[in-house]
Amino acid sequence: MECRCGVAGDCSRMYTADMFAEFKLETINSVHFMNCPLPNISYSQIIGAIDPYELSITTNNNEIKILESFLFTNLTRVSHLTIRNGHFSSIQETVFAEFKNLESLDLTVNMIQNLPDGIFNQTRNLTYMTLYGNSLSKLPKIHDDLPNLEFLNLNSNRFKNLSENTFDFAPNLKNLSITHNRLRNLSSKVFQNLTSLTMLDLSYNEFTNLPDNLLEHNENLVELYIRINANLSTLPPALFTGTPTLKILELGRNNLSTLPAGLLNNLTNLQYLDLSQNKLISIPENFFSNLTNLTSINLSVNRLSKLPPNLLKPLDSLRMINLHNNQLTSIGQDEFSQLPALNELDLSNNVIEMIQQEAFRGSDNITWMDLSRNEIRFDTEPFILPAALKHINLTHNQIGLLPTHWTRVENLHNLNLTENLIQSVNTEQLNFRSKNAVLDLTHNHITTINLNDINHLKIDNNDKKILDESVPSIPTIIVDFNPINCDCNLLEFVHFLKTRNSVDNNAPFQFVAGNLTCSRPLNTITTAQVLSSIDEDKLYCNLDDTCSPRCKCRKTPISGVTEVHCEGKMLDEMIHQVPPNTSKLYFDNNQLTSIEKLQDPKWERLTEAHFSLNYISDINREIILPKSLKVLTLDGNRLSSLPQWLMISVNKRDSLTVALRNNSWTCDCTTLGFYHWLHTSPAGKINDAGDVRCGPGQFYQRKLMSLDFTEICPHDNASSSSAIVVTVLTLLILLSALMFAAYCAMRHKFEIKMWLFRHRLCLWLRNEDDIESGHPL
Repeated sequence: MECRCGVAGDCSRMYTADMFAEFKLETINSVHFMNCPLPNISYSQIIGAIDPYELSITTNNNEIKILESFLFTNLTRVSHLTIRNGHFSSIQETVFAEFKNLESLDLTVNMIQNLPDGIFNQTRNLTYMTLYGNSLSKLPKIHDDLPNLEFLNLNSNRFKNLSENTFDFAPNLKNLSITHNRLRNLSSKVFQNLTSLTMLDLSYNEFTNLPDNLLEHNENLVELYIRINANLSTLPPALFTGTPTLKILELGRNNLSTLPAGLLNNLTNLQYLDLSQNKLISIPENFFSNLTNLTSINLSVNRLSKLPPNLLKPLDSLRMINLHNNQLTSIGQDEFSQLPALNELDLSNNVIEMIQQEAFRGSDNITWMDLSRNEIRFDTEPFILPAALKHINLTHNQIGLLPTHWTRVENLHNLNLTENLIQSVNTEQLNFRSKNAVLDLTHNHITTINLNDINHLKIDNNDKKILDESVPSIPTIIVDFNPINCDCNLLEFVHFLKTRNSVDNNAPFQFVAGNLTCSRPLNTITTAQVLSSIDEDKLYCNLDDTCSPRCKCRKTPISGVTEVHCEGKMLDEMIHQVPPNTSKLYFDNNQLTSIEKLQDPKWERLTEAHFSLNYISDINREIILPKSLKVLTLDGNRLSSLPQWLMISVNKRDSLTVALRNNSWTCDCTTLGFYHWLHTSPAGKINDAGDVRCGPGQFYQRKLMSLDFTEICPHDNASSSSAIVVTVLTLLILLSALMFAAYCAMRHKFEIKMWLFRHRLCLWLRNEDDIESGHPL
């Protein structure tokens, strides 16, 4: 039965004799008063006929400073009594006098400063007593023993010293806890009569030292906790001599810097040892020599820089060792080898640089290892993983490569290599034997994932490990957040992501690459573009061996287009060293003044030539443009006109286009041919014709195509008319001269012939009449 009170004042009016008499209650074994003040009548009067085995009282806001005896009269049947959260500082000597059958007493979190002598004289059946959370500095004298008391909790009080006879009243005590007190000194005989003691907790005190023979008579002790004593820097050599049955020993979070060599020699049954969070700089050789039953060691958060080579060899039962957060620099071939029972090993947060290749030889049953946050690198052969290994954490190291033999471990489920220095991986390195494996390579320096050999990779379907036989399983490779270089070496990987990255496609593995983007964008590739969406033909190959040192040359892997990029290099002439069959030349933003060398044979396969933003001012010398040229950009130069041969050459080639804007074009009568060419060229031939503007002068920055030819050359019509008149007059004069010459020739024909005959000229002019007449002519 439970009685809950709200506001204390209201509850006080509830207390009356037989207040529950009106209820038809069956036999009640337990009565709880929750958050109620202490009454001014006995609890037996309040509950009337109810005679419980258990009475629990949790008070609140109580102004009563002493717990009086009248409250507990006529409660002889109670065997479990709890009084918590009271504000009383003392208790009457006879308060428990009538509790002849009391077995359990809980006085937790009151304000008791002292207990009167003899208070427990009548409670000889007590087996369990907790005085946790009071202000006691000593225990009362008990005239008669409490022979059945097995559990005593004195935690969170104000004990400073414990004398030799402190616990004589409880000869059969098994469980004693005295944590969170102010203990500094203990009598060497304080526990000598507690021969049945199995658990002792002395944690959270202020010990500076402990007596050498403190536990000499506690031969049945199984659990011992001496933790969190900030001033305890050493332990006496014979402290555990009398505790051969000890199985659990916790000495963590003290201030221990050294350990006596033979401290644990007698603990042949010890199973768990905690020496964590001390200041140990070394462990004596043979320190664990007799601990054949030890299964777990915690040496984390110390200052150990090395371990004796064969320190752990005698520990045939050792399953777990924790050396997290020490100063270990290397692991040789003896520290952790030949430990057949070892299952878990934690070496994280050290400064380990080197692990010998066979460091774990003979420790084949290790299934879990943590080597994270070290400085591991492979200057020699990488260490061999234990055969049974399932999980290994190697995050935050200096590892620069993924050893192939690691992926061949049969049962490996998780290989975590995040935050390392791995720069590339290939197909063979990813060929896991365990088909449930997960390899995490996030936050490395991976620039290339080479899957060129993936089609030759042998997939043994009979070797697949399957979690669920109905669902095939393949290894998972996580490669997000790496500085991927999007070049042709990535072609097979991108193709794999698009076509095979799933179990359904009979792939040997699958990638998690949802956040993988290019760190070195080329052309239209951007850093925000996810790899699986990249156009594979944009994955260029650099051609450094055949390229001018001042330029970048690359080739597309699918179309085979070779590009030369020399933008912004302050070059004043075209380069000489280029890859064969160069298709595209980008020479923008330089200081070039001529494109004459474009007719060099090395450019014969050129399809695009980009000369924007240079110093080209004229192209008067006729050159032969590459036959395959389709794009010629001359915008942003200093051109004022184009030669006739170039305009004719552009028009003859159907696929060739040019760009000409942002030059200093002359807009007068001398450029009427250029003006006519802009207007009559096919659409798209001059891709920026509408933006060709006049240079300095009358029409500065005016679009040339928007001007009328009469604006450009206003005297052109008059000149044409004058030319026609001159031509006609010239022709008339010539015709008159010819007619006059013909008349003269006919009139003086004979004289002319005679003169010619005499000078033997034009003899062919003699005709038949002259010959027949015998005339000399």
